[in-house]
Amino acid sequence: MNDMSKVIVLVGSVRRDGNTELLAKSFADGVGRDHEVELISVADYHIHPCIGCNHCYTNENNYCVKNDDMEKIYEKLMQADTVVIASPVYFYGISAQLKTMIDRLHTPMRNRFPIKQLGLILVGAGCGGADWLTIKAWKCLAWCDTLLYDELVAPGILELAPAQAEQIAVGKRGGSASTRQEDICRLMIEKARQGRRVVRLKGGDPFLFGRGGEEALALREAGIPYQIVPGISSAIAIPEEAGIPVTHREVSRSLHIVTAHTTERDLPEDLSQLAALDGTLVFLMGGRVLGRLAKALMENGKDPETPTALISGGNSASSYTVRGTIRDIAEKAKAVDRKAPAVIVVGSVAGMDVRCPENIDSRQIVRVGLAGTETFRNKLEKILTGYGIECITVLKGICNDLPTRLPWDELKAGGERWILFTSRQGIHAFFRMLQKEKQDIRNLAGCRFGVIGKATKEALLSHGICADYCPDVYTGKALGEGLTRRVTAGAKMYLMDSAQGTGEAAKILRAAGICCSRFPLYDTKYEYCGKAAGRLSGILLGSAGAVRALAQNGVSFDENTVTCCIGPISGEAFKKHFNREPLIPKEISAEAIADLFFSKIRVKAFKSES
Repeated sequence: MNDMSKVIVLVGSVRRDGNTELLAKSFADGVGRDHEVELISVADYHIHPCIGCNHCYTNENNYCVKNDDMEKIYEKLMQADTVVIASPVYFYGISAQLKTMIDRLHTPMRNRFPIKQLGLILVGAGCGGADWLTIKAWKCLAWCDTLLYDELVAPGILELAPAQAEQIAVGKRGGSASTRQEDICRLMIEKARQGRRVVRLKGGDPFLFGRGGEEALALREAGIPYQIVPGISSAIAIPEEAGIPVTHREVSRSLHIVTAHTTERDLPEDLSQLAALDGTLVFLMGGRVLGRLAKALMENGKDPETPTALISGGNSASSYTVRGTIRDIAEKAKAVDRKAPAVIVVGSVAGMDVRCPENIDSRQIVRVGLAGTETFRNKLEKILTGYGIECITVLKGICNDLPTRLPWDELKAGGERWILFTSRQGIHAFFRMLQKEKQDIRNLAGCRFGVIGKATKEALLSHGICADYCPDVYTGKALGEGLTRRVTAGAKMYLMDSAQGTGEAAKILRAAGICCSRFPLYDTKYEYCGKAAGRLSGILLGSAGAVRALAQNGVSFDENTVTCCIGPISGEAFKKHFNREPLIPKEISAEAIADLFFSKIRVKAFKSES
């Protein structure tokens, strides 16, 4: 920092970040003799409840800074020579919108001052979904603006990175086209030197057969600062998931983790020493050489009756456990649909199964695919993970606001006027538009509000408005029919929905002679995550659009796959495109569809036990 340069210390809120506030003030006192220091607390600016704009990481119970005040903060920061962020605004701050603003600040600041290398973080992604991440890894993902990720990283983990972050696949996988290690190291260094916040996300643990050491040395040689965040390794976690403890007192007191093949040799070169060991042998990346590996171990003196297991789990495309001995494991493995990656366990512990007996017969019921918007998927994931079910995103619904012009003058006029909503997204889009066009909500005091169901009712209440009508049955048909019996002659209705909506409520109202105008406020595009699907126990679909998108991508379902649709419209679409009856909950809500799916799974598990 130059003499008497301007330093701005940015914190979140006194109420939430009291200790940070004190820390920031101490910093200001310490450097204030040589620098002009200004402390900016976001809490000094106008704040309001989050409106679910999907432009930040904030949960809906947190708070956002008003857009106009965000501009004021931005202008102040642009006057600084140095900005010190003394609050964890990236993760817990009063406004995760602040993260977007700081990203915006990054480019002009970079142009004004020499680039400072922010460094790179080598992060272990573990060997499962996002719930297998460490908290530190989770925070690093929220921090990055460039993400370089491996082939075996679960898609749900990638969604934890900021929406605007650059994501680059640098996967390496045996038997498939892979990015050369030299190119990965070059790309890491190049992105770090651009002053970007880089996370190199590696499957499992970075330093266990992950070439993390090579990448760390390459960064050191290039003078790039870096950190290392460990991850859960498949060598321990995948056997553990199958009920195999890799060490057990009086059974195995040592553990040896071995790569089953290298670029130079098909099999490990020290098999004679390995075969003589009494402890547990865990072989990684050995599915393709299982037969030759077992034969070589026996030829080097390993007892053919030694318990052996082949296991796949975590975030692999399919989940299976094959148990046997070294003599017959390769033959038994032919009976399953094997897909990499897999872990081979050799030793007495491979004959153990310490799982809870209630979970053993239902181990195949592991995963459910989710197809819908982020709100739909997040709600279901919170519920289902509580049941021990792993959720996989099969189809992402991405909502974007449309440049629809609303008749504000009509809405402000006298007479009976109703504003109708059929989704949470429509409600949030409406209030974003209200704010963007600087419309005073008090001018809508004469309007009544109708919603399609419980979730939309709660979303409207989050904006401080109680719904005047909500049908007992959560469908557009029930909304329309219910209002025909409530409104008076001459009433005007304004339906705010999606471009993909059916407009059923509007059709019913018009047929009854009631004036109803329809305004699509947002559009939903679907992105198919084909690699995430794998072999699923079930799939939950959040809209008819999601059903159509899966059909367009040529997705098919096994006859044993439990399929649940959120409501009758998506159910009809499913029957049309897949020629089978889906399960439909009595109530259109995430809670109802989750309960329906779980009850079906429990029935299947009970039948399999009998």
